[in-house]
Amino acid sequence: MQPALDHLQRTRLALYTKLRFHETGASRPDLNGIRAVVFWLADPLREQFPECFQEASELNALARERSIPTINPPESLSNSIKSVQARLWREAGIPTPDHRRFESREELVRALNEVRFPLIVRPDELHSQIGMRISWNRAEVEAFVDHRFGYPGTFTSFVDVREGYRATAPGTVWAHYYHKKRALVLGPIVLANEVFFSSHPIVASQTCTFGWYDRGRVSLGRLAPWLPWERRCLEADREFSEAGPVHANLMRESVSALGLAFAAIDYADLADGGVVLWEANPYFYLPPLREMFLPGPRRIQARLEVVYEAVGNFFQDLLHGAAPPEKIT
Repeated sequence: MQPALDHLQRTRLALYTKLRFHETGASRPDLNGIRAVVFWLADPLREQFPECFQEASELNALARERSIPTINPPESLSNSIKSVQARLWREAGIPTPDHRRFESREELVRALNEVRFPLIVRPDELHSQIGMRISWNRAEVEAFVDHRFGYPGTFTSFVDVREGYRATAPGTVWAHYYHKKRALVLGPIVLANEVFFSSHPIVASQTCTFGWYDRGRVSLGRLAPWLPWERRCLEADREFSEAGPVHANLMRESVSALGLAFAAIDYADLADGGVVLWEANPYFYLPPLREMFLPGPRRIQARLEVVYEAVGNFFQDLLHGAAPPEKIT
């Protein structure tokens, strides 16, 4: 997110000068004159970075003693663990698949006696789809867990989001491909960020249709007239981003249910108008323009500027929404 801060420094200097930056490991910051504290820290914080969690917790307690609002507090930065997140979301009525956590091979073996395949299997405490795969039978799951990652892990039932569209909207890009949408929630602000399509059940930058053309193999511009599916993916992505969020209240509720206020939400649409939420990431990566797929055809520069402005508005709201004094750290 550094490009967002750089953008604020260039375009909204009066706001940028009100920001104070503190790195964990440094001496405790002075909270005099601070209006709000935003914990911009990797997650799950307690499990992956215990010393950082301890320091952040002490700062959070100090801020609360002074009635200073805190955003994404340390205790909430472990709620993105997949099994924890699924439980909290389901308890709040947020549509998401259940996750079954296992902390040993014995627990995994017992749990596999009670499930139906295929399953999505992954480490329970990691992001970015690290160690994630779809498994079609018990032997695949056991071999994958034994050789690819340690415990704890989790699995969840596979949801084929194409099925409803194949019945109600055959021939559309939604019926042809798997898809994954991303929305950004910045306090009350919700942005429709992007939608990726893939022939692989796990939709990722490594598998999406845009990535294939952006790796120097072929020019989408030259072949687009003869590639109707790829053109439809491009159009759907642009339409999603430019039309704005359709499920804004649900996205806010999903973040709030995790004790957060700032996060990216990955989800998919269903043919009946509903959605299924996959995961929340409060420490999401927003690539700069040079790292984005097909930045010209996808109008990425304009999208990034919208996000950067939203980050600024998020800080501006904190600045004016809290009691004096007048800075954010």
